[in-house]
This record gives sequence, structure tokens and C-alpha cells, in this order.
Amino acid sequence: MNIDFPQEIYKGIYSIPYKNGKYVKCKFQSIHIKNEDIYQFVFYTQTQVFHQNINFADLNSFLNEVLKKDFQCVELFTKEYVYGYKLTNKGKLLTNKRKNKEQFITIDHNKKKNYLIEEGMEVPALIDLGVMTSDGRIVKSKNEKFKQINRFIELIEDSIQDEMYLKIIDFGCGKSYLTFILYYYLTEIKKYNVI
Repeated sequence: MNIDFPQEIYKGIYSIPYKNGKYVKCKFQSIHIKNEDIYQFVFYTQTQVFHQNINFADLNSFLNEVLKKDFQCVELFTKEYVYGYKLTNKGKLLTNKRKNKEQFITIDHNKKKNYLIEEGMEVPALIDLGVMTSDGRIVKSKNEKFKQINRFIELIEDSIQDEMYLKIIDFGCGKSYLTFILYYYLTEIKKYNVI
């Protein structure tokens, strides 16, 4: 028996694993990754988790395969309805359909981080430090340093939002690159009059 599942599924949950099956739980959702829409399945054993990505064209056959091989039940969520499918021990298919009351959310794995100093800006102190290339790209091995610098700028930004007059003092500990980056941020990005 091959089930024709509904279109526009955005997530699903499998339940009631077959005896002697290797998985105890499975869920999946549609995600956007590397400019492609796919379904990411997450299979759970007692001690491990496995991921498998399935493209839209192969979804119906894969859903059927998992329902016949690993689990007796699946709930499929579309924007409007939740569809339930259950295979009984005698091989009979039971179905139900109800209104979906939850909010539809799109998941994007390519989420852009919001930094105060963004990649693409040519910041002289970051270039001199080797965190950024001369064309504004972050050096892969220095990505953690870039995040750390941005976090420092966020802390300063949060504390000076209501200030009209600022005095920032560098006590001369370390290489002073944070002072140079802060100066750049305040003068070039925020357009403060810094002396």
C-alpha cells in the first residue's frame, strides 16, 4: 500500500515504533539550507541522533518507507490541517484530519548574524590584526575573535545609548586593538564626535 500524502507539509512527527526497530522517535521539518528547500529528518535511538536530508521530490516515497519500516503512526502538519496516519497491526490504514492551530514558522539554516561591525566593512584595525582581509571578509580561523570583538562593541553600545558626553580611557593593557576598533565604530559608524 502506497499512501499519497498531502502537499505543502512543513513538519511531521512519527510515533509508536515497531518492536525490534532501531528508532524510538522521529521528527522532521522543512528547512532552507544552501539556497535549497529540503526536509530534515531527525531519527532518535536510545543513545544517538541521526539526521537525513530529503528533497521535496522524494518526500512522499520516503514518508511511506519510514511508516512501513520504522513507525506505525505519523502526524503531518500543513498550514491549514494536521493529518494523522496509523497502520494497524493487521495492516489497515486509519486516517484523521483536524485544523492546525499552531503558527507556521519557516526555518532558515543560512541565518545571517547581526553584528555591529559586519563582514564586508573594511575596518583598518581588524585588517592589521589579521581578523579581516583587505576586502572586508572575515578570516575563517579568526571568526571567534571577530565574534568576541563584536560582543565587546555591543557591551559598549548598550552602556552609552543615553550618553551625550563620553570619556573612554584605555589603560594600556594589551595591544590596544579594542581601543582602535571602538574608535572606528564610534567615529565611522555611529558618527560620534570623538576627541
